[in-house]
Amino acid sequence: MALDFRSNLHDLLFPTSHAESSTRAGRAKDAGVRRLISEGANTPRIAILGAGAAGICMALQLLEQGITSFTIYEKAKGVGGTWRANTYPGAACDVPSHLYSFSFAPKVNWTRKFPEQPEILSYFESLVTDHNLAPHIEFNTEVTSATWDEALSLWRLELLRPADAIDVGEDVGEDLREEDGEDVGESEPQRTPTEQVEAEIVVSGLGQLNRPSIPNIEGLETFEGTTFHSARWEHDHDLTGERVGVIGIGASAIQFVPQVAPQVADLTLFQRSVNYVAPKPDRAFKGWEQWVLRHVPGVREAYRSSIYWRFEFRFRLMKKGSRLGRLLQKKFGEQISSLASPKLPLEALVPDYTPGCRRILIANDWYPTLLRPNTRVITEGVSRITQTGIQTDSGEKIDLDTIIFGTGFQATEFLAPLRITGRDGQELSEVWRDGARAFLGVAVGGFPNFFILYGPNTNLGHNSILFMIEQQVGYIRQIIDEFVLRGISSIEVQDTAMDTFDSEISRATAQTVWAEDCSSWYKNSSGRVTNNWPDYTVKYKQRLAHLDPRDWLVRTASQAVDHE
Repeated sequence: MALDFRSNLHDLLFPTSHAESSTRAGRAKDAGVRRLISEGANTPRIAILGAGAAGICMALQLLEQGITSFTIYEKAKGVGGTWRANTYPGAACDVPSHLYSFSFAPKVNWTRKFPEQPEILSYFESLVTDHNLAPHIEFNTEVTSATWDEALSLWRLELLRPADAIDVGEDVGEDLREEDGEDVGESEPQRTPTEQVEAEIVVSGLGQLNRPSIPNIEGLETFEGTTFHSARWEHDHDLTGERVGVIGIGASAIQFVPQVAPQVADLTLFQRSVNYVAPKPDRAFKGWEQWVLRHVPGVREAYRSSIYWRFEFRFRLMKKGSRLGRLLQKKFGEQISSLASPKLPLEALVPDYTPGCRRILIANDWYPTLLRPNTRVITEGVSRITQTGIQTDSGEKIDLDTIIFGTGFQATEFLAPLRITGRDGQELSEVWRDGARAFLGVAVGGFPNFFILYGPNTNLGHNSILFMIEQQVGYIRQIIDEFVLRGISSIEVQDTAMDTFDSEISRATAQTVWAEDCSSWYKNSSGRVTNNWPDYTVKYKQRLAHLDPRDWLVRTASQAVDHE
């Protein structure tokens, strides 16, 4: 996947700036689509699943093109997706603020170098208000299945609406012990009978981090204390003076553990694997900095671009055999090992795997928290949960009042539990039984007019996912333009294009540290890396800049056109 330097200089220097189309032909096509729509041309009905970052981005870009025939179906009663659901103490983003907004709708008044959850959620809510998206959103509406109708070239969606509206970001009343041990999900309300709607095009904005996961630990249902997942934080539960155990030490725990530690009597961290935790260069913006970023032409764009390129070059760490990675591993071990003590052993501090194999985390208060007298780190496994606490593999019993799960999400089970049935009755879950894969991360053969945002192999370990989402939205918008310009009825990726791309992904992934022998949420149970993009994001942008008609099978009402 080579970088194409024939792109114009501005695109290379400022890859995160907003440009509708970089070529004369592209701009003419956009103008043609808008002219036809203004003259009354039909536009396809579009169902967007989820009102998180991806769904909102798709909707705004459709509006920019003049397309209003879309509906966003959102299970919660508000927008924001993962930033609405994750309200645990200390929730924040590890991408700098001025890179964590859409290029076409930038937030210019961030208060901190790194944004915190309330400010991020406020940004997405403001987009809905400023662009009058609310009339296009059906809240409290879950899409449970989508079935392709070949004869009519459309999707039939089954909807469930709760009898009592809930907010999945706040509803934490159901005890985790009632779950099946695999998917925490949301507390399910009583729902009304199924309703069916139709759409020519379906775009999934459900993402990868929407289904909290709980390990299936023996005895969980017998625990007499309180249990909850970090993504379903029980804000009404007072942890003051309690004995608290945290199972799973990852990106979320790195943030909420330092907030919890000062409140509790004892804090026990059950840590299966150690993280690389780097300093977080965070602080509030000074007043004059905010003024300059808002009012001096070009400064904000240059600042945003500098963040992008600094983070983009970090992909070098992800390459197998990286000299930078080896240097980081050596320096990290030398510096952090000085914190080791009989109470905090070396194996609880220094990872035994290459940097980047799992996500590198950032925090300034993590190691001070580990050194607190009321904090204990346990590196052995959890054998079972008892009525009063946790028993380790060695047989030690630790009494607890509350257990918090920081065990992440079912990230490799894309789109579950949504049932998607494509051409000839094939189920997407069956197609993906050995691991999810999609052409450019957005389309799967045999599922016409169905597109995915933040799909397989589009997650990042080094840069902003909003950048990736924008590229995907722009690419899908080009496809939707074809429905307006040519009156096509369906479009799906060619099997040859799908196979070629999948082979490229496999070869590129084999050259990264993710392919090494370390556990991470990037991999499925068979060891296939299904989540991450194995290259620089600027290459992804160039790859999605223009449609290649040879990759697609296009059908009109009367014929199929095979571009080979």
